[in-house]
Order: sequence, then C-alpha cells, then structure tokens
Amino acid sequence: MANPEHRQPHPCPHTTAAPLTDTDNSWCEPAQGPPVAGHDNMGKVLDYFDAVHGRNGYNGSGGNIKMGFDASFADDDSVAVQWNASSIGNGRFKFGNGQVGLPPFTPLDIVGHEFTHAMLHEEGITTESIQGAAVHEHLSDVFGTFVEFDFGNTIGDRNFRMGEETTTALSGEVRDLQFPPADRDHMLDFVNAAKNQHRNSQIPSLAFSLMVNGGSHPETGVTLTPAALCTDDDICTMTLTQARSIYFDAITVFLSPGPPSFLEL
Repeated sequence: MANPEHRQPHPCPHTTAAPLTDTDNSWCEPAQGPPVAGHDNMGKVLDYFDAVHGRNGYNGSGGNIKMGFDASFADDDSVAVQWNASSIGNGRFKFGNGQVGLPPFTPLDIVGHEFTHAMLHEEGITTESIQGAAVHEHLSDVFGTFVEFDFGNTIGDRNFRMGEETTTALSGEVRDLQFPPADRDHMLDFVNAAKNQHRNSQIPSLAFSLMVNGGSHPETGVTLTPAALCTDDDICTMTLTQARSIYFDAITVFLSPGPPSFLEL
C-alpha cells in the first residue's frame, strides 16, 4: 500500500504549496473539510485495492499520491464551477469544493472513481475514442461502487448512485447506475459525439447493475434473475464479489491497450 506519509493533501496540485497543517491537530476548520474528507477516503480506496485485489496503489508499485482541493473546472459552457473532480496524471488528483451549501466533491465513490481513472491509464486503457471515453467512465463508476460497498460507513452509503452526497438541483446524484434516465439506457441512445462520455457510460453501467442486482432491462425486456431464485431456464445474476474479480481482470488482463470499445468490454 502507498506510504501514508505521501497521502498529504495539497491546496493546489499545480504548485509547490506546502501540505495543509493544523496547530491543534483537530482538523475542524470549515476550510479543512474537503482535504480531510478527501484524504480519509483516498486512504479507504487504497486499502480496498490492496485488500481485495492485491494492488499496491494506482500504478501497482505504491506510487505517491498528491491531492489538490478548492479546484475549479470549466463546464460545457466554459464557466468555472467547483462541482467536479479529476485525475490529472502521475498520481495527482484535484477536487472541487462542491456547490454552495452542499458537501465537497470528495465522497468515497467519487474518490474511488478518480483513482480508477489513474489506474486505467497506468494499464494503458485510454480515452481517445468516443466509446473508449465512455468505457473509462463506466469502469471508474463501477469501481467507485465496489469501494463504497466494501468501505462505506453505513448501509445507506452502499448503493449504485454516484456522488449522491453532492446532490445537484437537477438530478439528485451525479449518475445512477441502476436507474439511468430513459434516454441513456440503450445503444440506440448512444451519442456519437465528443463530451458525451458520462451520458454514454450509463449504457454499460445499467448492464452491470442488472448483472448483480437482477431485474428487467427497460428497453429490451431481457430479465436477469437473482442467483438465489435462479432456475435452469433463467439468466442468473452474479455476486458483487464475482463481479469485482471479473472487472479487475478485465482491466489488468483482458482489455487491450488503447481506447476500448463497448463490444470489447
């Protein structure tokens, strides 16, 4: 596992600013909330990959991690916003403080999501195609979900919604893997244009949710039956334990270097 000394939060990942400090070691000042939450959740993500998959850090060799906070991002209209997070290469991550009055953009599933982006790049899985970018987002959402199920603080944390703690006025969560909007649950809804990776990722994410939860696809009607109720005539689900092993092997063994297609996935 990556050395805890090297999980120290930096206020800006693009400068040489010193790590945040606290004179009384209470870490309760409002401005310290995002770094403390992000630092704690990154530790859980590292522990998950070490304990469950035997992976030592994002690059497999204990690579150092730097986390920047109070970051701004340009939305689709080039307006600076703080409700986002990003993996920016070489073990560096940046997180926004979230919307006014809402928690920072550092919940466990989002931190796990960004860590997975870094791991995917280390494995040579890239985003240079429209489908490849969507697969990157899908895999990162899936591992954010796995981490939350294993290391979430409460039963309520363990769900198939991404970033629901940072709820937006429009959607209530960043993405819902189990119940995506009706216009992004089938390949007929695929948007073959750049900047649609988050939307398009929900197509395979619904398939993942059905694979472990069971249920019927809203468009095709194909039904998966929970394993405990399955008969020889049914399509059966798998457990989360089985799914996380399959997905990890897909990333580290089976997917070819470069941008993967939905078909390859």
